[in-house]
Amino acid sequence: MARKRNRNRKHRAGTRKPRAGLAREELEARGIRLLTAGRFREAVADFKDLLKQERRPAWIESLAAAYAGRARGLADKGMFKEALVIWRNRAETCQLPLADPACFEWLFQTGQIEPAINLIRAERAFIEQAGLLPGLRELCAVQVLAGNEEILAAFPADDPLKADTPAALAALQAYCRGEGAVMEQQLKTIPFRSPFRDFRQILKALCLLESDATAAGRLLERVESGSPFSVLCTAVRAGQLPGAEFMRRYRLMGTAERRFAAALKGWSPQQISLAQELTQLGEHPAADTLLRFLLRHREDLGAEYVRETGARFPASLQVKAGYSKVFGPLSQFHRARIEALRLEEAAPPQQIFNAWRDACLALGYPDRQLDSESALTLALVMRRSVERWLATEPPDKNVLAALENSLRYDPDDPPTYLLLIRLYREQQQLKDARRLLDQALSRYPEDTRVLIEAVETALASDAFKKAARYARRTLELDPINPRVRAILVNSHLAHARKQIRQDKFPPARGELDQALDWARTELDRGRVDLVRGILELGEGDIPVARALLSCGFGRTGGGLVGRLFLLLEAGRMGRDL
Repeated sequence: MARKRNRNRKHRAGTRKPRAGLAREELEARGIRLLTAGRFREAVADFKDLLKQERRPAWIESLAAAYAGRARGLADKGMFKEALVIWRNRAETCQLPLADPACFEWLFQTGQIEPAINLIRAERAFIEQAGLLPGLRELCAVQVLAGNEEILAAFPADDPLKADTPAALAALQAYCRGEGAVMEQQLKTIPFRSPFRDFRQILKALCLLESDATAAGRLLERVESGSPFSVLCTAVRAGQLPGAEFMRRYRLMGTAERRFAAALKGWSPQQISLAQELTQLGEHPAADTLLRFLLRHREDLGAEYVRETGARFPASLQVKAGYSKVFGPLSQFHRARIEALRLEEAAPPQQIFNAWRDACLALGYPDRQLDSESALTLALVMRRSVERWLATEPPDKNVLAALENSLRYDPDDPPTYLLLIRLYREQQQLKDARRLLDQALSRYPEDTRVLIEAVETALASDAFKKAARYARRTLELDPINPRVRAILVNSHLAHARKQIRQDKFPPARGELDQALDWARTELDRGRVDLVRGILELGEGDIPVARALLSCGFGRTGGGLVGRLFLLLEAGRMGRDL
């Protein structure tokens, strides 16, 4: 029984179908398919089987490609030692040189400096013949700057890498000491075609970051993406990013690049250690994992920050993670707040709104007298509930009431006045809109945002003169505001239309003159012409009317567009053309 089970296990362990019975042509075709599909391990096995039968050059070439794909795949996963094993198998089986930029990079990644030196010496002729020497020098230049100066032993005394190393190291040391003039002097001695040329651009960029970030960026752009120094450029660019974006980029970098970018940010070793630990939690750590991290490092992060941030987590997690032991039991308000935040993720709008209302009740609304901090908190909670509601639903009376009540507890919030005025106007509750507008104007008489809402509200009430007055006041404060100019044109046109409908032609002319004064575009001038043309029709001056209508027709676009504007204006004034 045991032998039978072992035989079954051995059969199941095979990852490929048995090749017995496959002709050479079939085996070759399958190997090519596997190679094309990126299934390099299986392709290696097929072409090795073929080479056991006959060493055809095409099969050797395909096997080499399969080995190379397999090695690079392992290296992409950070498995550099395993990649080197595959690469050595490639060189031995396919009788190919071992030297290759990828191979040297993997040797350096695993700290195998001595084997790299021996390989350079052993295959120097091939490296030069294949044109690999310039790229190899750049790879070795990075190692020299990283402190592995023993790699220089692989190069003759007159090699550019050896010749330029003293100046590159001296420039680096001068930069670290903050001696900009000394650094510049050393960089001037590094030739344009030096293996350190990209390093020279990066050092110059680092010195310009604070004084001229644009010039620094242009220098970094000169470093090509395939350069061994490009990872340093990535770290420098990342160091200029703001907090959240920097952390996203930080997670994608290697350990050395992270340390360098964090140093450019001015982080202390303690901050770097914290960031490293946070990165290990993943981009989206579980809530309990993150809360434990915050509690564990509350001294480093600041107890108040951890208390405030930790209060956002679900209450059950806070108990498990020990939050209450550190900061004490949660208040009724904080429990209600946590529940509302939890519901925001997936609950219906009404349920979310009610949960925030529970948080307001927990603060003592509407009965208790609140101190200034609690009053502000209450106002913010009410606005939060409205914000979440309006994200998906139209306003109702409860939403409008919540916004109004928030102004009772925090009357100095212009955005809330603006939103409430706009919502009342959209609901055709113009009396309430004007009431809120009066309150806002009494507090912010020179706030152009409030004045623009005053213009819009006056227009909605057909109070054209009032709209024009508010618009002029706005332009006194903001002379180049194109929106207000357009509103003024519309306001005077609307008033003129109203008077034309009532056959009050002289005052209508005055309104049209003022509309023309504010008109800055051909379209607006064309609309004035059309309204004036209809006015002249009403007074019986056909030749003048025809000229004005023709001019307005052309200015508004002509063709169908011009006809549409003409029909709109005629309809607004009750004229049948």
